[in-house]
Amino acid sequence: LSRAIVYLSLGVYVYEKSYWKTCTVGGSLSLERELRKCSYYRYLRFFPNGDVVYALMNSEPKIALKNIYADHKKVYQGRYRVRRRIVEVEVDVGYMLLWMKLKLYSKQKFNRMLIQSLDGEDYNSGEITSFPVTNDPFCLHRMKRMY
Repeated sequence: LSRAIVYLSLGVYVYEKSYWKTCTVGGSLSLERELRKCSYYRYLRFFPNGDVVYALMNSEPKIALKNIYADHKKVYQGRYRVRRRIVEVEVDVGYMLLWMKLKLYSKQKFNRMLIQSLDGEDYNSGEITSFPVTNDPFCLHRMKRMY
């Protein structure tokens, strides 16, 4: 019988989201357009005591992971819990409380988590926003050395 595991000491879970953006080339009056690929990354690092570190950055893992371990200002702390194959994450990101519900893959593939829901409560308005999610998983980015 396999049991759901969140890998704690092996690395950081990374979610990459890419999209295409049209940009004007050669100044504001130019009609020439260029298509550029843009990416952002969500990072989750789990600890055995139920703490989690969360970051949303434009930096690729090789660069961003140094910031995550250097107590960077764009890194937020929260709590998580695991129930069966569901990981519930709650993080205060300064202007809102963010909730994520993630599902661990089964059959010995607990190195990936699929986002089931992503919601946030704005501190100023109290409004709850549900953010769109895709089928792209968080993948465990193993590290030889923790910074």
